[in-house]
Amino acid sequence: MLATDDGAGAVSLCFPVGIIFAERGAQKRSGWFGGYGLQGGGRFIASIGLNPGHLMALLAGLAEFFAGLALVVGALVRPAAAALACARLIAVFAAHWRER
Repeated sequence: MLATDDGAGAVSLCFPVGIIFAERGAQKRSGWFGGYGLQGGGRFIASIGLNPGHLMALLAGLAEFFAGLALVVGALVRPAAAALACARLIAVFAAHWRER
């Protein structure tokens, strides 16, 4: 967990994953790239049971945007990956767990 293997594989994954998450965060946070912004994202997040929706959309958008940028740049990769993993786990459990 704490040792890093310097290889092209890690870099080739960090860059596209970082771009994807930065774009998703920008959609939630600012409405860029066809997103609904904080208002629309907040309404959706509140509808799946995470209240207050506006605050949760802001936190998710900021985490995804800045952690995605950190992955692209290659700075603070482990904390960025941990933030993204937490955001995705919350999304999975909040949006999909009740369907079962």
